[in-house]
Amino acid sequence: MGTTIALVAIYNEDMLIINVGDSKAYGINIDDSLELEMFTKDDTFAAALLEAGALTIDEAKNIRKRSYLIQAVGVEKEQTFT
Repeated sequence: MGTTIALVAIYNEDMLIINVGDSKAYGINIDDSLELEMFTKDDTFAAALLEAGALTIDEAKNIRKRSYLIQAVGVEKEQTFT
């Protein structure tokens, strides 16, 4: 078993956002419309196929293994961050 994580680190005016799995990090655009913006993307089977252009959004919502994680913390000895 593994787990998912979203981490935000802020130092002065710099921000670092890291996520693994399907944990999400959001921010609010306070300059204009106060809209909620997602800063991360899911590491799921459906999201990978969608990003590769192999599925449409509607197809991604309905595939059987859409929530299967392709990355998670604690399932491999070494973790790589991209």
